[in-house]
Amino acid sequence: MSTVVTGPASAVPTVGEEVLVTIAALAIGGFVSFSLIMWDYICHLPDEARLLKDYRRTEWRVPDTWAFFMSRYCSFLFAILSLFNLTLKTDQCQLVASFSQILSLAVVGASGILTARRTIAIWAEQYHVVTLLGTTYVVMLATWVASASGSRSDPLPARLPGFGTNCVSPPLPPWSPINYASSMVFFSFIFVLTLYKLIVQRTDHVLNLGLTPLNRACIWYFMVNAATSTSLFIVTVNWHKQWTSETAKKITAPFFIVLIAAMNQRIYLNNRADNTLRKNRVQEIPEGKQGSGRGAPRWSFVTISKPIPILDINLIPSNPRAPPPPPDIPADPPVRPMRKKFARSLSLSSVSAFSSKFTKPRKSIKRDSDLEGFSSPPTSPGSTRSSEYPRTQSPFLTVDFGSPLNTPPGLPWPGMHKKAAMKQKQRQTESSWASMFRSQPASPAQESYQLPSTRSPWAT
Repeated sequence: MSTVVTGPASAVPTVGEEVLVTIAALAIGGFVSFSLIMWDYICHLPDEARLLKDYRRTEWRVPDTWAFFMSRYCSFLFAILSLFNLTLKTDQCQLVASFSQILSLAVVGASGILTARRTIAIWAEQYHVVTLLGTTYVVMLATWVASASGSRSDPLPARLPGFGTNCVSPPLPPWSPINYASSMVFFSFIFVLTLYKLIVQRTDHVLNLGLTPLNRACIWYFMVNAATSTSLFIVTVNWHKQWTSETAKKITAPFFIVLIAAMNQRIYLNNRADNTLRKNRVQEIPEGKQGSGRGAPRWSFVTISKPIPILDINLIPSNPRAPPPPPDIPADPPVRPMRKKFARSLSLSSVSAFSSKFTKPRKSIKRDSDLEGFSSPPTSPGSTRSSEYPRTQSPFLTVDFGSPLNTPPGLPWPGMHKKAAMKQKQRQTESSWASMFRSQPASPAQESYQLPSTRSPWAT
């Protein structure tokens, strides 16, 4: 008796099973893409509110601001329509598919404007860079329009029970990946030009040139765009392999819009921060992290709110010191000599009578007990200063705003006491004709100051 060995049952799914698997995969991909777009939209609501609150007419005259809002709300509407095209049931499959293609075209167009203007600004608006990026941008938009015109979506004859879409799309034409190919070329040019320029030029943090933290973040955003376009092009090309199925092509399409829209918003905020740095010429230093070297500033999320002056932070004292006290007062007051024919020794009584007309009367000191708390410096032999006028050691008691009692009426000028001592010594050595008018020699205690700026009232 012969036994027949039969092989395993055929694992090839039926047509109905393939449809159910495709619907489930599209539903999962649609929900994931919708969640990512909504999360990124909510994250940038504070930046949008700040932009609308700080309204400046100059910011609305450039296309960057309009491209920022167009990218945000077109991606938001694209996420809602993708739910009906990939997850929910609807009878208007072609209408939903057409509007989805229009919104995706708007997101890609806004991305091209933001990335091209950022790169042109880095290259200082050079003519060949503007021509190259402008040409590739127009070609990219043309290919996306051609790809969107061939999009079709039809409802199933009968709605399937359960969760999932009831819209099916025919196989994509072989030339459909041309839109991802043109996007790959455009974003690759953007990435290579930006990377080359930022590496070869000298770094300047004030003007945001070179590999600054702001420009490094910009390179990252451009690299994500280029990598996303390249990945989608590889997936959508018909390689006649099993992994390049129609289901994979349809699932990956919404994720391209997710990443492009997310990078658009960050590139706009990066471009705005770059404009603020160049206009205000402020240091690119994050607040609270000076000198730490840890953590890059989130320029792509938070704009500059308080410009930092162009100064070394280590040179700016946080607690300024008090001004130094004034220098010590010299011991001898300045003496301006009178003319020779009027030079004479004045008695203490005549000086007091004359000075009372111009200064307030001062209390005379007669006892040694009145000199407590004061210290009088020793008087040189040739000095004319009287010992009856004590001198306080505190420099703050004889400033311009008031002098205490028992203080000489005049204050010396710095450096004048040496000159006065030399002139006084010269007057003592030479013979003066004014000594004839003296009735008797005056004691050192009766000597006083000579008037520094006024002639004697009794001199003839």
